[in-house]
Amino acid sequence: MKKTFAPVLFIMISFFIIGNVQAQSIDLGFGGGLSVVQSPAYYTDVAGFSSEYHIGIKGKLNLPLIPFTPIGFIEYHFFRGSQNTPLINGDTKQNILSLGVGGEWSMSPGPLNPYLGLDLEFNHLSDLETAGSSTAAGVSRMGLGFGIGVMFKLIPLFNLDVSVKYQMLNLIGKKSGEETIGIINLNGALFF
Repeated sequence: MKKTFAPVLFIMISFFIIGNVQAQSIDLGFGGGLSVVQSPAYYTDVAGFSSEYHIGIKGKLNLPLIPFTPIGFIEYHFFRGSQNTPLINGDTKQNILSLGVGGEWSMSPGPLNPYLGLDLEFNHLSDLETAGSSTAAGVSRMGLGFGIGVMFKLIPLFNLDVSVKYQMLNLIGKKSGEETIGIINLNGALFF
């Protein structure tokens, strides 16, 4: 009895593990949207940044029977502005590379799937340039993002993910006197 029970138990456990691994899937989406600069005042009033665009890639690990979806993303923000003030005269620009991981909590499963999201981000802010010359050196900071979104099926092979998120790009690792850079991220991504 003991000799026949072990192989049967091994086979049952193997089918359970293989079934769970195959039930998981990774979705990959490509998209972009608007980054609406909220703070600091130096960015909005002096550098002239307002509604800028970004592009990105987002991955989701779908776990069966769990309302939590781990995610990862890469976004590239293009901040552009123009000012004619005593501090800044000319075009301004700064690029921000964001690498993040986080989670999305599904509020109701189905073809229309709303969710809440929370992200931890690594952000590299390039040099702030004015009229072609660097006015502030680039830095790397940790940030946090939170928001809401909805994923819905367009056709069987494609899903559309639309989200609104508030990101604090330099929340962790700031130097003394450094203000938080806050943006509202309006994003759309087509998933395969």
